[in-house]
Amino acid sequence: MTPEARSGDTAPGVARYVPARAGLASAADFDPADYDALIFEAFRFDPAKGAVTFRYALTGRKWLGFTETLDLPLPKGPVASASLTAAAVVLRLVYLVGGISYAKAGGVTRIEVGKV
Repeated sequence: MTPEARSGDTAPGVARYVPARAGLASAADFDPADYDALIFEAFRFDPAKGAVTFRYALTGRKWLGFTETLDLPLPKGPVASASLTAAAVVLRLVYLVGGISYAKAGGVTRIEVGKV
């Protein structure tokens, strides 16, 4: 995701994606040579709020963190425990697959995945 990317307005009941903010003044400030590892820092899913957070960081001579959030629509009624478990598994896979784009952008030689 580029620093210039923006999420659009969404209709009620539709998931909203907030792209990562890297804290770079501009894309010109990014130099892949500054990073040698991608760290999968944190995954959080709060089904009661429909909130999902993915945190990543590129590390090396510099540190550059990324946080991506998803705001999922809340169901109108109760959700079965098995459905919540399945949703958490799928979201963890999205977290892992989505983070690979940061590894490619940083040209890293190492990926660290903690407890997912």
